[in-house]
Formats: sequence, C-alpha cells, structure tokens
Amino acid sequence: MQKLLKIAFYLLILSFVICFHEMGHFVACKIFSMRTPVFSIGFGTPIVQKKIGQTTFQIALLPLGGYVSINATDLAKAAYWQKMIITLAGIFNNFLLAYFLLILIFFFNRTRFKPIIRRLKKGSPAAQAQLQPGDRIVRINTILIDSNTELLLQTIQAHPEEEITLTIDRNGTIIDVPLKLSMLGIPGGSIGYAGIVLEKDLTQKISLYTIAKQALSTLLGLMQKTFFLITGIFKPKRNSTNPMNLAFLAQKNLQKKISLVLFFIALISIELGVFNVLPIPMLDGGQAVFYTLEALTGGISETIINLIYVVLLIIFVLYLNRRQQHKNEFSS
Repeated sequence: MQKLLKIAFYLLILSFVICFHEMGHFVACKIFSMRTPVFSIGFGTPIVQKKIGQTTFQIALLPLGGYVSINATDLAKAAYWQKMIITLAGIFNNFLLAYFLLILIFFFNRTRFKPIIRRLKKGSPAAQAQLQPGDRIVRINTILIDSNTELLLQTIQAHPEEEITLTIDRNGTIIDVPLKLSMLGIPGGSIGYAGIVLEKDLTQKISLYTIAKQALSTLLGLMQKTFFLITGIFKPKRNSTNPMNLAFLAQKNLQKKISLVLFFIALISIELGVFNVLPIPMLDGGQAVFYTLEALTGGISETIINLIYVVLLIIFVLYLNRRQQHKNEFSS
C-alpha cells in the first residue's frame, strides 16, 4: 500500500511538472495568436475533458508526458523565431519553476548559523569523533571558516563517505579532529553527513538578494549535473562544493518535509527541462533542430530535412559513444 502511495505521489508531481511545461508552449502560442485545439496531460484515451474557448483541456490515460496540439496552418505561417520561442517555452517554464521553488526553500531556511557546535546527533560521525557541544570550528581541512558557516556545510555535503579534518577551538585549545563522514541520501543523489547541529545566529538573516543568488547557483549546478548524468559530457568537477546549503536535512520537523517536497519537485522539473533539450525526435530539442534546419535550407522538402537530421543525430550518438569509450580506456 505504501509503495502504491509513493507511485501515486510521484505521478502527481510528474503530472504537475508536465502541466507547467506544456503551459509554456500554450502561453507562447496564445501570444502569437495561434490556435491550440488540444492541451493534454498524458497520452492515450482521455479520462477527463473540458473545452474552454477553442481548446479542449484533457487528462489522458498514460500520465507519462503531454502535448499541446497547434493548428498546422498557423504554425506553417509562423516565423522561425516564433517557432523557436514556442518550442523552447516549455523548457524555460521548467527551469523557471525550479528556480522559484529553490528560492522558496532558501527562504524557509534562511537562518544563519555560528560555527559553534550546539549539539551532536546520537551515533553520528561527529559524536564518534568525540566532538563536543561548545566547540568552535575554525577550519575544515585547509579552509578557514571564520563566520562562513555556509562554506562549512557545503564542504561537508560535498564529501560523502570521505575523511575530513576539523580544526576546533575548545576552551582556547586548538585541536585537529579527523572525521569520517557518512552519506545521506537526498532526491537526486547523496551528500556528506557529520551529524553536527550548529548554534543559530538570531542576529542575522540571509537577504533576499543572497537567496536569489544562491538559488540561481543551485539551479545551474543541478542543470549541469543532470545534463552530465544523461549525456556523459560536461562532467562537473570532482569533489566540487555542492552549491546548495542543505542544512535543513539535519532537522526533523514540518519545515524539513516541506523543503524536501519542494526540492523533489524542483529536481523533477530540472530533469524534464534538461531531457527536453536533447536533440531527439519528439522532444523539444529535436523540434528546435528541425526548425533550424528548415530555416537554413530555405524550405526544401521535409524528407530531406529529416534525412539531414537523422545524420546529425547519428553523429551526435557516435560522439557520445566514443567519449564513453575514451573515458573507460582512461579509467582502466
């Protein structure tokens, strides 16, 4: 029963993200006065339908995608730049949704911390390393912390199951403490976990500008990692600092649960957006390539355009395959 609820929850989130994606195409079409006969979430037999104006909105049987059908005559008359805006609007919507959700997460968790240990999680790596409440963290490895607790947390998160060295000030005595981090699973991956709860700095709050900047940095980092996972190219630097401060994962309250749900939705939205960038037929990226070839070739037959597209796609796949082979040879 619990598994069914999880599947239903995932499908609900996926349907919401798909709806937001398709809404991008739909709004772009309306901006350019193009008719849209059908707005569908899912494929196959419609379960629910409602006609509003000239558009039939529906939820179909298979909730694994969606589409907005565009009047062929209107689309044929559209300029190249209009077609590109309509095609890429769904991807833009996915990244916009993820950015907004990340801003909300940072806003909910905008409290600053002092580099002073308030308490240790029972049985955690920090407790086993015999750190103590009241210890002030001065350095992590060779990085001076001072009051930059965001850097401290991000560095810990970037080194799951690795050993780090914390330099602490305990009642005026400087001590180096080796600490073997454990791994904490999160939606989309894992982070390092020490089990340290820091003292809150109630005198400071993170500004909205900083929140927007952190959210953008996180969005770009997650986009890069997702693109690498899908294609194997543009690999993020090894042990690069996680751009997101996930300190809320150490909490056990409603705020953490809300943040996790928002993060999961943001991650699904990013994955859907990045996946649609790929130059594959039926995806937005493939449609963008088709319209570009159509514009460059001066309107030659669709058959020739499709042939050129297939050749370019084969070259792209061969490139990815060759890159993977080179990576395997280098690793061995």
